[in-house]
Amino acid sequence: MDITQLKHQADIYLKQGDFTAAINLYEKCIELVPNLISNYWYLALALLLQGN
Repeated sequence: MDITQLKHQADIYLKQGDFTAAINLYEKCIELVPNLISNYWYLALALLLQGN
């Protein structure tokens, strides 16, 4: 999967409430493109919604 597909799938998981899967994919997105700030924001959101 490329970064666009990973981000899209992570967004789907987030909307479905599958926070663990979303977190895993947002972390992969950050590994691939560490300078894209929005990935950190969405990772933080997923962690917050998960209760962490």
